[in-house]
Amino acid sequence: MMGELTALWQSGLLAPLLVLVVVGVSVGLVARLRVRRYSRFMLGADKAAEAALAAVAGVEDLPRFFVLSQRLLWGFTQADLIRVDLDAAAAQLLREFDGFFVAHLVVAFIQRSRGENVAANRALARACELAPPGHPLAYLLPTQAEWAGDDPEVTLEEVVPGRIWRHACYYGHGGSPLHEIGYATIVRRRDGGLVIYNPVAMSPAIRAAIAALGEVTHLVIGVKFHNMFIAEAQAAFPGAKTFGVPGHATNPPSRDLHFDGFIRAGAPLFPGEIDEIVVAGHQFEEVVMIDRPTRTAIIFDFVMSNLRGAPEHPFWVRIYTFCWGIDDRVAMPAYQVIMWTNFLAVRRGVRALLAADVERALAAHVPTQAMADDCAGRLREAFGWVDEIGLLGHLVFMRDFFVAQPSFLRDFVRYLLRR
Repeated sequence: MMGELTALWQSGLLAPLLVLVVVGVSVGLVARLRVRRYSRFMLGADKAAEAALAAVAGVEDLPRFFVLSQRLLWGFTQADLIRVDLDAAAAQLLREFDGFFVAHLVVAFIQRSRGENVAANRALARACELAPPGHPLAYLLPTQAEWAGDDPEVTLEEVVPGRIWRHACYYGHGGSPLHEIGYATIVRRRDGGLVIYNPVAMSPAIRAAIAALGEVTHLVIGVKFHNMFIAEAQAAFPGAKTFGVPGHATNPPSRDLHFDGFIRAGAPLFPGEIDEIVVAGHQFEEVVMIDRPTRTAIIFDFVMSNLRGAPEHPFWVRIYTFCWGIDDRVAMPAYQVIMWTNFLAVRRGVRALLAADVERALAAHVPTQAMADDCAGRLREAFGWVDEIGLLGHLVFMRDFFVAQPSFLRDFVRYLLRR
């Protein structure tokens, strides 16, 4: 070893190498100091908020719970990408967090979704024992109707008179009888044509109500991983043109669907009327729409919400978002940081959104009223931290995520290679 160091010194390479090491270590320490106050598991929140939630939950190691519950949820909901032994993961979660009712809720959700109803009911009963009425997190428990998989009533909601409408869609993810929720947003343009952003499943009554508003001219899907309802919407409105993002052309679930074109930066579909903020460097290929006449931002998967006392959030959404670090707020789920392959491009998109003149925001998985009050404040809370952490901070966040979830790194690399 000493001989090798002597040879490096004599060659003149040792000093520059030492400088690089010192600089690298210093830069890493600065980056970690810059983001030290932020939670890695509750994006946008600080560690004090994480500690406060842990106290409310009565859980000593809340980050560990997040890690295990995320593995179980993604192992079920993302089974085509994430390889998890669900039974082993469920057993580990209960072994480490038997006293935390949400652990039993997560297991109950998986079992109910797999048709293991006796075991699911037993797990739910245990969760109810651990979270009696008055528990601050009891809102996470399913109602009887939710647990039964009953379909809620859906109506066409007028958000801005004569201009913007929304309707919800409750559907089972992966065959689960427990409902996920997505929202379609309909915009009537100045020429009278209707644009449906994020088309979802619709009943005959909803189709008729939309048709009564005018002619649907465009179906726009501004995020790569939304594909389930495109063909259905095309059949309902055969005269409409369909626009997605470039990733739709290669992503396996959508690459065989018909698209008339793809959204690209600098080429808005409706210039001067509806702006488009293309968030590059993001695996979701998110595009945020800004309806100028109503100052409304239309967002797809960039944020989710989980608000206590909000009946619009079905059980599936409440449990899923909680395990990804969202409780009583509008925020990015914790997996967002690993989806950013070019942080600087993502940050440009975030800055553009925060600089936009908007008074309301509508997101694909967020109830209309969630950002109705103090929309600018909600957006700053959800996105402002991205600018503060910087490029090096993002690398720290990614490193910490994959250290906690090393199996996700393997599966993420496999996903990138399959494209």
